[in-house]
Amino acid sequence: MATILIITILAAFSGCVFLGTGELTNPDSAAPVQVQVIPKTTATIPQTTSQNPSIIFTSVPKIGSKDIIQGRVAAVDPADYKVVIYIYVDGWWGPKPLWDQPLTTIKSDSTWSCNIVTTPTDALATKVVAYIVPNGYAPPQLNGQQELPAEMAMIPHTMVTR
Repeated sequence: MATILIITILAAFSGCVFLGTGELTNPDSAAPVQVQVIPKTTATIPQTTSQNPSIIFTSVPKIGSKDIIQGRVAAVDPADYKVVIYIYVDGWWGPKPLWDQPLTTIKSDSTWSCNIVTTPTDALATKVVAYIVPNGYAPPQLNGQQELPAEMAMIPHTMVTR
């Protein structure tokens, strides 16, 4: 156990991600433990900080649920931005929570939540996408379109398929 801890510390200080190195013996097992160290640049690890605006879902309700969807933004001032959410249901995209209220406020702690089920069929949405937009942005209404507008592809967003 102490040997693995030392390797972990050395890997962290050398700018590497610990996935192990060499062959070690586990005292609880007759089989050797295979470990390897891989430099950070080749490992895929979620970043905890971001220089670019980003958005994630932190809670996505199951299909059929009336629960709210929740998320978090990073690298933006919550007072200067809003979230725009679209759901895909029955072959078309539509804004949420409502047609005439398509913007969701971001709280000061960078979290947001939105009721995506404002009609009975909304609970059956198979896709949900959330975008970060600056205050004053007028999002497309998407009245029955089967595709999201191309202009939205350049805006920081996240999508989930349920």
